[in-house]
Amino acid sequence: MNPKINSYTEFQPLKTLLVGGVYEDSFFDHIKNDTIREGLKEIISSTREDIDKLKEELINRDINVLQYTPKDLGFKDSIMDYIDDEGVIGKNTDLSRDGYRNGIPIPPISVRDDCIVMGQKLLVTDPTPYPTQLAVPKYKKLFGHENVDTRIEDESISFKRTEKNARKWCIKHGINPEDVEIDKIIEDQQLTQFCAPNLTRVGKTILVDVWQTPELVEKYLQPYWPEYDYKEIWIGGHNDSIYCVVRPGLVLATPWFEPYKDIFKGWDIIWFEDPDWDKTMSKQHKLKENNMGKYWYPEKKDNPELEYFINEWLSTWHGDASESVFDVNVLMLDENTAVINSESHVLMKELEKRKIEPVVIPLRNRFFWDGGWHCNTLDIYREGGMEDYGL
Repeated sequence: MNPKINSYTEFQPLKTLLVGGVYEDSFFDHIKNDTIREGLKEIISSTREDIDKLKEELINRDINVLQYTPKDLGFKDSIMDYIDDEGVIGKNTDLSRDGYRNGIPIPPISVRDDCIVMGQKLLVTDPTPYPTQLAVPKYKKLFGHENVDTRIEDESISFKRTEKNARKWCIKHGINPEDVEIDKIIEDQQLTQFCAPNLTRVGKTILVDVWQTPELVEKYLQPYWPEYDYKEIWIGGHNDSIYCVVRPGLVLATPWFEPYKDIFKGWDIIWFEDPDWDKTMSKQHKLKENNMGKYWYPEKKDNPELEYFINEWLSTWHGDASESVFDVNVLMLDENTAVINSESHVLMKELEKRKIEPVVIPLRNRFFWDGGWHCNTLDIYREGGMEDYGL
């Protein structure tokens, strides 16, 4: 019997959860540079340990856990399987290809990026990334074809880009936005997908970030999902790293959500204003950005850029710094239980004050993967139906 799909909010009692996965340590065995090989293994190994701790906690709470590892999905077993004819990784790979970093496919860890449960169906919002291409057939087999909505791809639905998204497309493809006519890019380069975290489900109401396309609600959501009410916002990124609807009447939010606070008029808002957040995130993004697109030879022992990246990453994020910064990317098990990414005394105090149990399961490399426990999981079944929470 196929597992049932049912989820309308981020906070109703959780019964079935899909959890992301990463490569096996052996994937990196053939890298000759000791620093790079062992550094990557440490990042992967610690991530797997953290995921296993999450799974153990969920199982102990009688929550059904589903997971597809890279091996389950058919990823290749070794990094050497991704080298080109010159023995190089990344040099001749289209680095703008969705689901790739430096010529290597991203493992299926951020399972919420491209899919969302809308009531009793799993909606695939972006079928293009490599991990999702491999996962969707598995989802259809597991949940039943009729319960996995792939209409965006099946019907070739496309959307007009916003100027911001068009500029991002240019940068991703190595084009200076100032050297082209953005209006022409908007006209010629239609979106064929959108990010699932642009949607925040609050029962009958769904908050929709239209930063990618202004057409999302009128062209797709209202015609295909008319049972919901939609409120448009514009934040410009994955919304589950900006705010979290903890339960009816309570929101955890960063200052970037301040322009939309009236949506939750009368609700309690815990504002996340860690003074080190901007500094920490800026350093993390700059470090990753400096390494993006650098091709290298697994057989070559001298890889100074990647050596620097690994050494800097591990020294920065495996020390106290990685445990002192929390974000709003929390996973609610029910209205009174929150899985948080690190032991933030401020957050824990605020939650406990409101009779919410904080379950601390550190995700030590959440900055490396650009996501916390909410990003790296997908709620498949929550008890309850579509409620109107008065938004």
